[in-house]
Amino acid sequence: MEPDKKRKSVQHKILVRSLLYFIFMLTLSLIIVCGFSLLARSRTLREYKIKAMSQLEYQSGLIQNHFQSVRSDILFLPRLNEMIRYRDVNNDVDRRYIEQEFLEFTRSKMVYDQIRFLDRSGMEQVRINFNNGSPSIVEEEDLQDKSDRYYFRDSIKQAEGDVYISPFDLNKEYGKIELPYNPMIRFGTPLFDSQGEIAGVIILYYLGDTMLEDLRTANRNYPGSFFLLNMNGYWLFSDKREDEWGFMFPDRQNLTLSERDPVVWEKVSGSTKTQFVQDDVLVSSLILTPFPDICCHTQERSWILMNTIILDEMGISGHFMDSNLSYIVLIIVFLCAVFSLLLGKTIIHKNLYREALITSALYDNLTGLPNRKLLNERAQTALESSRRYRRHMALIFIDLDGFKAVNDSLGHEAGDELLKQVGERMIKSVRSADTVARFGGDEFIILLSEVGGAESCEPIARKILENLSREFSLTLGPVTIGGSLGIVVSDPESTDSLKTLIQKADAAMYDVKNSGKNNYIIV
Repeated sequence: MEPDKKRKSVQHKILVRSLLYFIFMLTLSLIIVCGFSLLARSRTLREYKIKAMSQLEYQSGLIQNHFQSVRSDILFLPRLNEMIRYRDVNNDVDRRYIEQEFLEFTRSKMVYDQIRFLDRSGMEQVRINFNNGSPSIVEEEDLQDKSDRYYFRDSIKQAEGDVYISPFDLNKEYGKIELPYNPMIRFGTPLFDSQGEIAGVIILYYLGDTMLEDLRTANRNYPGSFFLLNMNGYWLFSDKREDEWGFMFPDRQNLTLSERDPVVWEKVSGSTKTQFVQDDVLVSSLILTPFPDICCHTQERSWILMNTIILDEMGISGHFMDSNLSYIVLIIVFLCAVFSLLLGKTIIHKNLYREALITSALYDNLTGLPNRKLLNERAQTALESSRRYRRHMALIFIDLDGFKAVNDSLGHEAGDELLKQVGERMIKSVRSADTVARFGGDEFIILLSEVGGAESCEPIARKILENLSREFSLTLGPVTIGGSLGIVVSDPESTDSLKTLIQKADAAMYDVKNSGKNNYIIV
C-alpha cells in the first residue's frame, strides 16, 4: 500500500474508533446523568411528600389537642360545686363564687376571650371578659339577653356531656367585625339540674389565634405554605392575609379555593387524606375534625389542612420528562427498571428487618400492643408532661375475669385469639393519644396521658367494662368474660414512679376481684 493510502487508512480507523468511543462515552454519560437525575428527582419528591404529610399530621394533632383541652375545660366547669348548687337553687352567694372561679379559670388558661353562663331563658348570669390578658367580671347590670344567638339555641339542644362547636369565624362587636381580626370558635354545653331539667348553658369563646399560631410557626420553619380552609372552600389561614375570611365580607364571597382552582378543590375536599402534584406544585391535604373519637353529630365542623410546595423550591423540574430525547428515555427506563427492582428489594427487605426488630423489642408478639418496655418509656414521658404542665394522668390496671376458664376449656389457641380481640376492644375504648399495653398473661395496663381528674376516668372505665362484657366470637364458639379494673389518678404534685402507680392500681384491682369482679375502683 502506498504511504499516502496507508496513512489515510490509519486516519480513517482512528476517526471511526474515536467516533465510536465518543458515541459510547457520550451515550453512557447521558444515561448516567439522566438516570441519576430521575432517581434524584424521584427521591427528592418522595422525601418532600413524606415531610409534608408528616408535618400536616403533626399540625392536625396539635389542633386536635387544642380542642381536646377545650372539651375537657367546658365539661369540667359544670362540675364545680358552686355550679351544682346554683343549678338547683339560684342564689347570689354561689353566683359570686362562680364569677370568681370563672375569673381565675380565664386568667390561668389565657385562651378564652369570654366565658358566659346563661340560664335556660338565654339570660347571662355570669360573664367574664378576657380583655386582652386582663380578665374581668362583667357587672350584673351589664349582663345581656342572648336567647336569640345561634350558639345559645344550638348549645341548649345538646345532650348532657355533649359539646356544641360553632363555625370558625371572626368575632363581631355591635354587628361589626372586630379590628384587628379576632378569630373565634364558640364551644357550648348544656347544664342540667338534679331533676334532669335544663338549667342553662356554658359558652366558651376560644381564641382562634391560639391555634393559628401553630400554623404561622409551621409556615416559618417548614417547606412550602400551610393553609386551613373550611368545608366551603374559604381560607381561614393563608400565607396571603387578603385571602382569609372571605365569607365574612359581602364583596369577597367568591374568594374560595373551589373558584380559584376547581381541580385542586375537588381532590382535597373529596378525600380524608390526599397528596398529588398539580401544575408543578406538590399538594398535600387532610380533613381534620375537632373530636374524632366521639359521636358523629359533633363532626359538623370540619376543616381542611393543606400544604403546597412548588417543585422549583425542591430543585426539580416538573417538565423533565417532556424533552425530545426519547431514545435516551427508553434506555433509562430499562436500566432504571432493573436497578430500581434490585435496589427496591434491598431497601424493602432492610426496612422489614428493621421494623421486625423494633416491633419485637417494643410490642407484644401476640396482641401487637406495646410491651412493658414501651409502656415504661411512654409512662415516663407522660409523668414528666404531667408535672411540667400540671395536668392529671391516670393508669388503669385490668385483669380479665373468666379468662382462665376459656383457656382451660377451649385451649391455648382460643385463649390467644381472645387476648387479641380483647386488645382490639380496649384500643377502641380509649383515645388515640392513650396507650394500651399488655402487661403479661391476661393483664393489661392503659395509660391515660391526660385526664381532668378521677371523675373523668369513670366514663372510660364503664366503656371498657361494657366492651369487655360483650360476647366474643372465637373460632371454637362464642365466649363471655369480664374485667376487674384498678385505676390510679396521679396529680402533678405526685412523685410516684410508674412502679408505684402500677402497685396502687394492682391493689385496687384485687379489691375489685375480692368484692365481686367486673367493676372498677379509682384511687
